[in-house]
Amino acid sequence: MKSLPNILSCLRIILSVTLLFLCQSSFFFFIVYLLCGLSDVVDGYLARLLNAETILGSKLDSLGDFVFYIVWVFVMVQMASNEIMFQLGLCFMTILIMRLGNLLVTKMKFRQWSIIHTFGNKGTGVCLFLFLPAVILLGNIPSWTIFILFAVAMLATIEETILLWRLTAYNPNIKSLLFWKDNVDYSNKNNL
Repeated sequence: MKSLPNILSCLRIILSVTLLFLCQSSFFFFIVYLLCGLSDVVDGYLARLLNAETILGSKLDSLGDFVFYIVWVFVMVQMASNEIMFQLGLCFMTILIMRLGNLLVTKMKFRQWSIIHTFGNKGTGVCLFLFLPAVILLGNIPSWTIFILFAVAMLATIEETILLWRLTAYNPNIKSLLFWKDNVDYSNKNNL
């Protein structure tokens, strides 16, 4: 039972890749897309509920998010016009470079690959998750929505960068820079 959150994270990885083969079928695409989103929410909830939070689980969740959003970008590329594609591409590359920088800092400073699960990162995930179905249903991508997505993602990335530079011990579950305190012992799970 305690391995269920990790199984859900692995399932999200498989389902995300499956989306690539369902782009032509709206019904099945939306079903699998919804399952990806639900598994992302449920795996963390179950891990906390079952007291089954692990380093492996955190890494699987981050990997699941990464694979899902790589697939998300691929699907968006299939749907976007050239003008929108340029805007999306520029925004995506800027965020990607900064995120890769954060991963490198995490690896060099804390000797691991991981992403901090801040409210900002979760909010970015929700915005991205809702964006694709809206585009499919509406049939176009208004430029202002790309700006909002970029702003949310950029703020979350900057927050994660600041946290990484300030942390002395790694904790993927810091919720926000606003709630972070220098004197918290992150090795003690009860402080989280």
